[in-house]
Amino acid sequence: MKLEAGSRRVAELPAPVETRVRRQEAAPLRVLFFGTASTEEGYPRTRVLLRGLREAGAVVEECRVPLWSRSGERTRAARSLLSLGTLGRIARAQAGLVRGYLRAGDHDVALVGAEGHLDVLLLRALQLLRRRPLVFDPFLSLHDTIVEDRRLVREGSWAARALRFLDGWAGRLADGVLVDTDAMGRRFERDLGVPAGRTVRLFVGEEPERFGTGRAEPLPEPPAPPLEVLWFGTHIPLHGTRVIVEAARALRGEGVRFTLVGAGQELEGAAAAARGLDNVRLLPRFLEAPELKERIRRSHVCLGIFGATAKAGRVIPCKVFDALSAGRALVTADTPAARELLVPDRHALLVPPGDPGALAEAILKLRDDPLLRHELARRGLRLYRERATPAVLGGELLDYLRSLCRRS
Repeated sequence: MKLEAGSRRVAELPAPVETRVRRQEAAPLRVLFFGTASTEEGYPRTRVLLRGLREAGAVVEECRVPLWSRSGERTRAARSLLSLGTLGRIARAQAGLVRGYLRAGDHDVALVGAEGHLDVLLLRALQLLRRRPLVFDPFLSLHDTIVEDRRLVREGSWAARALRFLDGWAGRLADGVLVDTDAMGRRFERDLGVPAGRTVRLFVGEEPERFGTGRAEPLPEPPAPPLEVLWFGTHIPLHGTRVIVEAARALRGEGVRFTLVGAGQELEGAAAAARGLDNVRLLPRFLEAPELKERIRRSHVCLGIFGATAKAGRVIPCKVFDALSAGRALVTADTPAARELLVPDRHALLVPPGDPGALAEAILKLRDDPLLRHELARRGLRLYRERATPAVLGGELLDYLRSLCRRS
């Protein structure tokens, strides 16, 4: 597979054999991975990119000082952008990046990791000493996330304007901007000031053995009934966990049991809505990968997102790739972003965002048709292996980085 410069489209078929041979025979590309991106639980993007680039043959040196290790830390920082604690933590991380960059070896291209908007500004200043192509992987828009989706900062405030400015400025300073969907690319280019043609789509992906077997077979299903339905995440607005709870309410007595794993902004509302429902279990904590993998193994169906926010229509959440890689039947919202990857009724059941009735109907359909569950799981796993493993994504990214270096 190959990413063409100036285009967000990814070819459907693997690169020809001669292309892969040329990639292997070429001198290894030296990549400096720079910034404050985390690789902790819940942050697969950076892990997938680093592993994928190395598997594709790149030599990757990390100059990385993680800023946040948990979603809750980021949320608290977003609520108090100018607090001494937040500013001090950012300053210490930036100082560590400066020290690391001055010690780093020579490189052909620099890649700034997820949420590294300030890191792009710092690296461009440091590159006055040795200019190299710079690619930014923001993973998300700060304005989308903090202002529009989570509503932690009021629209129109100075903080909201500053976040929008950072989104655009970081994108303009970079030579290329990675986005996880074309829908997100359009958001950056049309609304946030990133020059047209500068964004390149690269799916988020997941490591094959993290939640699955690492092989081409789905995880075996547990016995049924009841039908075990699993959702996991951080209870942010785009997840739409209230929609899940209302679907569970409609399915009381239908042999379906829901488990919602995780904590976050809308947990309290989900818990209040689930009060008195004997077919809903809430586990209000984050699980490490082995325990979450066991939860997936004990489920028949995994759920994606169901929120009706604008951002929900522009993203394919990590949990979708987790479910596909594990070989589990998937139900998620029918959005422009989801359709960039998923074919309805082939790889997943897609339902209208914010519609608990449609979600309940989809789950009943899977309850009554084990063969459909199996086929969705099998085809979803195949889709994952073709388009979203570290090896596939790393190859796509390496091709793009090489093309960027050739033009520089």
